[in-house]
Amino acid sequence: MRPATPEDLHTYWIRFAIQGDAAGLASLYEPDAVLIAPDGSRVEGRMQIQSFYEAFVQSAWDVVDGEVRRAIVNGGLAITSARQGDGEVTCEVARAQPDGGWLWVIDKPQFVTGPH
Repeated sequence: MRPATPEDLHTYWIRFAIQGDAAGLASLYEPDAVLIAPDGSRVEGRMQIQSFYEAFVQSAWDVVDGEVRRAIVNGGLAITSARQGDGEVTCEVARAQPDGGWLWVIDKPQFVTGPH
């Protein structure tokens, strides 16, 4: 099941992160998507994004369900974002898919708290 709206991407992200499902997290991205990691490095492609999230789910980061903000949609593109507990805001670009769902193509995630 794919996210039906751009805002649904955040709902799925939280669900998969809580479950520790790196493959599920990566499924929210187009095959050639780009993610900018918190250290500024560029993670390219769904397989590399899955590897990034495999490390993330094993590192014991706290998953915080932020306030999903209304997406800004223009045709088949959308800017999505969520405000985290410390006021940080995520910023992503999503694209409508042929099946009617949405996937991220560019992501710069913000993580509220680090591993403990």
